Amino acid sequence: MRSNLDRYLALEHKEGSPKISLYQPTSRSMPDAKADPILFKNLLQEAKIQLEEKYNRRVWEPLIKELEALQVDADFWTYSKEGLAVLIDESGMEVFRVDQSFEPSVTVEEHFYLLPLLEVYESLDAVYLLDLSKDRVSLYLVNQFTAEPVQQDKIITAFSELFDDFDAHADLNFGSYSGDGSGYHGHRSKPEEEEKERDKYFRYIDQALGEFIKGEDVPVLLAGTRDNLAHYRDLAKGNFYLQRQLEKPFASVDLKERRALLQEILKPRYQERVNKLLEDYSKKAADGLLVGGVENALPMAEHGRVETLFVQGDKGPEERMKVNELTEKVLLSGGEVVILQHDKLRGTVSATLRY
Repeated sequence: MRSNLDRYLALEHKEGSPKISLYQPTSRSMPDAKADPILFKNLLQEAKIQLEEKYNRRVWEPLIKELEALQVDADFWTYSKEGLAVLIDESGMEVFRVDQSFEPSVTVEEHFYLLPLLEVYESLDAVYLLDLSKDRVSLYLVNQFTAEPVQQDKIITAFSELFDDFDAHADLNFGSYSGDGSGYHGHRSKPEEEEKERDKYFRYIDQALGEFIKGEDVPVLLAGTRDNLAHYRDLAKGNFYLQRQLEKPFASVDLKERRALLQEILKPRYQERVNKLLEDYSKKAADGLLVGGVENALPMAEHGRVETLFVQGDKGPEERMKVNELTEKVLLSGGEVVILQHDKLRGTVSATLRY
């Protein structure tokens, strides 16, 4: 779910160059969608003001021109979701369309403002969702707030593409009568043939999915008709499936219902994992492997020692800038950033250490 963000952060970003982080709500349909490029234009004007105060025009003007090109590109605004985030600096631009709205904001600093995106791409409750039908599947990475199709080429998602030698007339039987060796043609029943095809495909999906998620601590939530789900579970050998399931095709569910269903299933998982992290937090504190405050956590992040960074509460502009730097460093060193929804800890920033 967060792969595009992780990939973008891993690029070689020039130190000290301006980094623009732009967030805004967007609309999926007219007439509300007409206001989206206007809001974007207003945020660009605000970005210009911040850039002029802090940086040389020769450095930031190409960035603004690239953003202005987006603003007037009608195709760019055609396929909006609920929220839009744009990160841009001299190394390039990354656009994020998400199923959760953002408060409009633009930040220009030496580090990207990532917390709104990280809240959407929360990994504590993330699971794969397999939307199952008898002859094709779709794979998503979902959490309580959003569902993103997984771009992958390891699992063949359509029966017809997997079994390209499939014979549309495979319900024909050929055999011979006992004794005289003479042949006969007959027909298998269509329901019987479809059942065999479904068995073959479901076994393949279960095996291929196991290979795809090997080494990941991310379970799989199943979605589909009750009949397909029951049949799939009878055949599946993987131990990575959640017990809960969505007993309707995910593709048929509208956004509002999707969100409600995912929250019902995944909120307890999220709370359970937060509780485990807080238990680990207490153990780390007892072992002297805990630091509080941005100033104390930054040196640890620079040396790759932060295992989990906890961020909560409102932050003023000066602290936000330092939290942005800290968040970037933790993510780039393979640490985890957890945005706590409610005050669980003292202070706005705490970090558990690897050693």
